[in-house]
Amino acid sequence: MSLDEPSSDWNIVEVANAQAEGDYERAFSLCKAGAELGNGDAQACLGDMFKEGNGFPVDISEALKWYKKGASKGSALAQNALGYSYATGADVKQDYGTARTWFMKSAEQNNPVAQCDLGKIYQLGLGVEVDFTEALKWYGKAAAQDHALAQYRLAIMYQDGEGVAPNLLEANRLYGESASLGH
Repeated sequence: MSLDEPSSDWNIVEVANAQAEGDYERAFSLCKAGAELGNGDAQACLGDMFKEGNGFPVDISEALKWYKKGASKGSALAQNALGYSYATGADVKQDYGTARTWFMKSAEQNNPVAQCDLGKIYQLGLGVEVDFTEALKWYGKAAAQDHALAQYRLAIMYQDGEGVAPNLLEANRLYGESASLGH
């Protein structure tokens, strides 16, 4: 195995279990071990840990460093995290163009969170011209994966006739699916 290949030893379930048990030191060491072996998703996980600071101080510059490493490895999780950082401007200077680029890379890997975020970029015209067709496309892809917020936003578009003829039956169906998932 080369350092460019993900480590098969890294296991997100172990990390999640450690976090659920409040064992942040163990979760951190698991993420760090995988990240240092070059696993992009482990690098995204480590970035999240630095950003959230569970069990240790928040370090945004370290979080961004690991997100960038993970994103360069093709991690959809890291790419989406970078997109979110640029979209919100919480961790870096807000830049919707850069956010869209990272969301697109993640969305093209079928990440429903990134697909929903990309839908919002196009629906609201954040750094781009409003494009309801693209918004519908990306919300639809995320909604098909049971992403509750995407279903809700898609329902609004059907209700209001944004990019489609108003369709209250479809809007109500989507509202129901979203509600059944807790939104």
